[in-house]
Amino acid sequence: MFIDITGSPRTDLDSIAGAIGGATLWRGTAVRAERELNREIMYALNWPGLEMPPYFEDVPGAITPDEHGILRPICLVDHNEEKQMVKSLREMPNRQKCIVGLIDHHALAENMFSERPLYMDVRPGGSMSSIIAHSFIRSNRQMPKGVARILLAAILSDTLNLQSVTATSADRFMVTLLAILGDCDDPDQLARDMFRSKTEWIVNLGAYEMCRGDQKDFSCKGWKFGIAVLEVTDVATVLKVAGNLLLELRI
Repeated sequence: MFIDITGSPRTDLDSIAGAIGGATLWRGTAVRAERELNREIMYALNWPGLEMPPYFEDVPGAITPDEHGILRPICLVDHNEEKQMVKSLREMPNRQKCIVGLIDHHALAENMFSERPLYMDVRPGGSMSSIIAHSFIRSNRQMPKGVARILLAAILSDTLNLQSVTATSADRFMVTLLAILGDCDDPDQLARDMFRSKTEWIVNLGAYEMCRGDQKDFSCKGWKFGIAVLEVTDVATVLKVAGNLLLELRI
């Protein structure tokens, strides 16, 4: 089972795409960690005509044993922090026995451990979906057009159309390759359309969700702090609600 768990309460496109791509490559089941998905994800799923993965807790064998008394193995994608796991998995007593794999592009957490060897593919880069795409090539497996499209959309999203400082040459190569495999003539236009959908969705969330929707919490030398990110492509729409945002930040 390939579970899309991100480092925030909000599921992002990279984790959804990675779950779908990983499940296709290794014949697993892609699931999502949040019931409601943002508009950017829905846009990216609708473009290739892919269905939304089922919710994690709704899959038999995910949290409780299935009809055969078996808990399904889980591969984490785009995340490895215990406190950033979906709550039901984080609170599972035998969680470490179920987690058999990890595919990620974030730093390895101090509390990440396993009771047995894991399949691990953790690389630096702007997008975890680039790792999945490369895994298709390395495995000499044909990539379905729909999977190529969702992976392409995810890389564009996570790297801000390759403009992010985290974008690497591997991400750029994969965008070129996936655009060909996904029959996408204009990746720049795809990125603009996705970002527009995401911005409209974000602004309608309200000040609380805008400030805390993509927040990661940390601790260092006795201090606890959070870092939140709000990515938009139309600043004017955000400035219209700037007063509410400033108040929420003070709170």
